[in-house]
Amino acid sequence: MYMNMILSAVSQMSSQMSSQLQAQSLEIKEMETSLTTKLSHQITELSSQISAQTSAQLKEQDARISQVTSQIAEVSTKISEEQDKIKTDVEELKDKIKTDVEELKDRFRDLQLNRQMVSTGLVKVNTPSFDGTTPFQIFKLQFEKTADTNKWNAEDKVAALFVTLKGTAAEIL
Repeated sequence: MYMNMILSAVSQMSSQMSSQLQAQSLEIKEMETSLTTKLSHQITELSSQISAQTSAQLKEQDARISQVTSQIAEVSTKISEEQDKIKTDVEELKDKIKTDVEELKDRFRDLQLNRQMVSTGLVKVNTPSFDGTTPFQIFKLQFEKTADTNKWNAEDKVAALFVTLKGTAAEIL
């Protein structure tokens, strides 16, 4: 009998423990489900936040890139305009310089052609002649003074010298 009681008590305890284990098992499963659901919601929420932040940062970067691209295009346009302006200015300067050079050439040519006419308006000193009877040093001094007064260049001096030599002095040439 005593054994039956012990068996009955053990059976009862076993039954109670089994019930408690089942209750605890259900409680653990509910907690697991609840935690899994909470973690899933938190992961989804964090993913959404990260995605939103990433999207916002990408939009911000796109805006910055667009702004920089726009600034680069603007600077490039300004540089092109300045290059065109400089090219135009250089061409205008070239044309002006060519025109000025041509005008100077024309003036120089006119001055060379009209030099004789200008000098004829001034008092012209007659060239001394040399026939060998006058000392050469005196002739040379007179010739140089005449050339200076008449403002002769080297070509004019040579031409005048040929004309002034007479007699035996002219035969040397």
